[in-house]
Amino acid sequence: MKKQFDFLEAQAADLSPRVMLAKGMFLSDLGDFYQAEKYLSTAIPQLSSEDQKLYLRVMTHMARVLRNRVSFGESTRCIDALLPLLQNTPMRDWYGVMIEKIHNLTLTSRLSEALELTKTMMEQCLTTGEADIKAWFERYLTAIYFYLGDYKKCVQAYAKSLSIPQEEQDWLMRHSIGAYAAKAYQITGQEEKVLPLLETELARLKQLGLYEEYSINYLLYAEILHSAELLKRYQGMPFDFSTADRYLSKAEEYAVLNRSTRDHLLFVKIWRLCAGLLEQPEKAGQSISQILALLEKTTPFFQSLAYGRMANALDTLGQNPEQCKLFLKQCIQTGEDIGSYAYTPIAYGRLAAIYLREGEQDTAKEYTRRFMELCRQFEHRYYLRFKPLFASVLKLAGELGITPDFTREMLSYGGYTAERVYIHTLGSFYIAPVHDKGSPVKIRTLKARELLAYLLEHRKGAAREQIYADLWENSEANVPNLFHTRRGEIRRAFESLGAGNPILYEKGIYRLNMEEIICDHDLFRQAVDEFRRQSAPINAQRVVDCYTGRYLDDLEALWAESSRLQYEDSFLEAANALLENYRNSGDRAKAIELLRRCTGLSYHGHRYAIT
Repeated sequence: MKKQFDFLEAQAADLSPRVMLAKGMFLSDLGDFYQAEKYLSTAIPQLSSEDQKLYLRVMTHMARVLRNRVSFGESTRCIDALLPLLQNTPMRDWYGVMIEKIHNLTLTSRLSEALELTKTMMEQCLTTGEADIKAWFERYLTAIYFYLGDYKKCVQAYAKSLSIPQEEQDWLMRHSIGAYAAKAYQITGQEEKVLPLLETELARLKQLGLYEEYSINYLLYAEILHSAELLKRYQGMPFDFSTADRYLSKAEEYAVLNRSTRDHLLFVKIWRLCAGLLEQPEKAGQSISQILALLEKTTPFFQSLAYGRMANALDTLGQNPEQCKLFLKQCIQTGEDIGSYAYTPIAYGRLAAIYLREGEQDTAKEYTRRFMELCRQFEHRYYLRFKPLFASVLKLAGELGITPDFTREMLSYGGYTAERVYIHTLGSFYIAPVHDKGSPVKIRTLKARELLAYLLEHRKGAAREQIYADLWENSEANVPNLFHTRRGEIRRAFESLGAGNPILYEKGIYRLNMEEIICDHDLFRQAVDEFRRQSAPINAQRVVDCYTGRYLDDLEALWAESSRLQYEDSFLEAANALLENYRNSGDRAKAIELLRRCTGLSYHGHRYAIT
């Protein structure tokens, strides 16, 4: 066809209305919307009203022209005017019109409408027995689920679309989906599939001459490469954003050449500014002002992502923490308002990390729970490998037993050292799995439990002779044999929880490897430190809640007496502050309950009068 049109143009031949329509549709397919509009606008008034099928096809191309030359809104209005003409037509004709409307709804962030309309069309295909056309609609779910941030369903829809015959695939490539699937593969942790798919998709577009889709493909290519280099940056490896920048330039070039709609070009401009925030930190403030000005003109989907990217840059650069938190919350709200979770889970995780850093444990727990639940639901995995950003959050999730199976899987996937063993010391002494702290695992002898507690107390380690003296001072048995036997009992108990041998021997010193261990009295001491920095009632309450009993209460452990008294004093200090708050607020019931806990510590000589 191209050769024929080139020949006619070279001969300066007068074109009939039908030839002009054909050329207009051909140019529309190529993405040359300026020329396409010229031919279609001239020929459409001369089109016979009786040729309804041709009219539908021509006006569908006009809708594509309007999308790229004027606006998404004008394009959708053109499509809606065609809907009455679709009655009693084959589903193939329905697809040609409705896919353009679905595409417009998707790119303008009307995602629930796009999903509902697609599913309605799929049901209509089943009703008419046209399963092949149903597969065409179903294929586009790849794009819709991408914008919804449901990457699990995105890759499932793409995998299912591969069963469509190749000839049909070529025609359907007017609405390319491979780049969406490639980014979804990256986020779901299937990185080996990403670049081959991107290269294949771009090669196919070039072969078919479908230039309309170039810009979004190059933009996603740049995004994927940028994310890969960003991971290297956070892992302390050499990184280089130059290749990603080249693809971003290509995205901008094709946005200008083939699409005049401001929306698409805005996407590229915003992404370039976002990508440059970490590359040029000295210009971050200026870039953010430019981004905010552009955001007012673009879609909620890109607004949500841009807020997240700006916040990430501010937090990484250590600039303007309050604006950072505001951007993360705007990212969440904007995304959730349109039902998109493309960046929202990451925003929850970043806020969790920030609140942990600021000592706001309760708020951090809420955001951590939401972060892990959404990541599990939508298969967000890739960014959990950014250890400096999410190590503290994953650790908290492990401690709290949030999505325990998924959390353990992500710790392994991200290369974190998984915390597998919980040691309880305030009250009775026992070990348990981190994800089920209320289920003690038996250590066979009391002395093995005491040896573990001793090494937990002496974090820097102790020489063999010191351990013998503190634990077996008056024993007449073969102490070296007893020591090694008890070490074996501890090792086997830890192995039953999937952990390695926790007792290390280095340069004559035995010490406990804490990499796979969390401990309640560490959390208690953290709460005490926070209370002493800021003696607010909420911090005092946290100390009181963490103190669940006397340190190593069911072990004789005379070597631990100093720590017992120290922890008790810390509890009483926080309790006194909390009692004062209860008295001021008139909360007598809580004051009496806390006083009873305090009077239970009579072995230390403390006495309280209940008044």
